[in-house]
Amino acid sequence: MKPASIKSGLMLLSLALAGCSTAGSGTSANAPPAAGTVVAQGDMPGVCQNAAAAKYNAPLENISTEDPVTRSFGLLIQGSVDTGTNTFGFDCRFSSSGAFLGLITQ
Repeated sequence: MKPASIKSGLMLLSLALAGCSTAGSGTSANAPPAAGTVVAQGDMPGVCQNAAAAKYNAPLENISTEDPVTRSFGLLIQGSVDTGTNTFGFDCRFSSSGAFLGLITQ
């Protein structure tokens, strides 16, 4: 087999495998960051939505968040998720330096 054919085959295989990992997930392809990851304030609502999507296995369009509010530990974002059968509230917490502290269910 020619090297160009091998390279083309490997590229197609890579694309096919990438499609398999995200197809039909119903949530964002962006996983929430690990606790301690510093996030820009403008990105916090999206990070919070991704964390809720992962926790509740819900599509992003079913998740709403409020604007960040300053608290003693840093910033709090409150939100809710509609799973189709229930609505759940949650909080996302960020330190004063912007580190993602986690998602807490209400």
